[in-house]
Amino acid sequence: MMDNFAAKWFALYYPVLGCIFLVAGIGLMIKTKAAFSYLHSQSENEQPPALLRSILKYFFLFTLPCLALSFFPFS
Repeated sequence: MMDNFAAKWFALYYPVLGCIFLVAGIGLMIKTKAAFSYLHSQSENEQPPALLRSILKYFFLFTLPCLALSFFPFS
């Protein structure tokens, strides 16, 4: 049962994560001036930017279950 769950997790999670990264990368390539001006304005603040903190927080929240599930074999 766990093998089937691990295979479904792998088949669902990684393509969705890859699509999210592709869309984000294409968005950054298209809107380079907006991203540069946002990062430049945020670099003058003493606190880290809230947007980047939330992106990293959710990235780690989705990566940790994947790491835990990767210890279950697929076979």
